[in-house]
Amino acid sequence: MSKIIVQFRNKSKNSSEIPKNIVLPESESKVIRSLLNLGKAPAPAISRASKEAISISSVYTLLARLKKKSVVSREEVAPSENVFYKNIFYRVSLNVSLFDAETKEQLKETALKTKGQLTVIKNE
Repeated sequence: MSKIIVQFRNKSKNSSEIPKNIVLPESESKVIRSLLNLGKAPAPAISRASKEAISISSVYTLLARLKKKSVVSREEVAPSENVFYKNIFYRVSLNVSLFDAETKEQLKETALKTKGQLTVIKNE
C-alpha cells in the first residue's frame, strides 16, 4: 500500500507562502484511506472499515497523531435522549489535499514541484 502525501493549503488566498507538504507513514495512510471512504466516522467504524485489520487502540493512537498534524479534525456530538455517552467523529481536515505516493520517484517529483517543501515524517 502506498503512502499519502498531505499538502496544506494556504489559509489566505493572497499569501505567497509555499504550501507545506508531508508524507504520512503507511499506518497513518491506512487510517486516512478508511476515513476518506467513510467521510465522517467514529474510531470503531474506521477500525472496521480498514482493509488491513487495524486494532481499535491503534486507530485511536493514529487519529491522535493525525489530529496533532492537523490532517484530521475531531467533532464531539452531545448525547441524545437515548444515548448516554458523547459520540466523537473524525474527518479529514478541510485545509488539506491528499495525494498517493506510489514510488520514491513520485516523492522526489512532488518535492521538486513544491520547491523542496516536502517533509517525510517517520514516527512508526
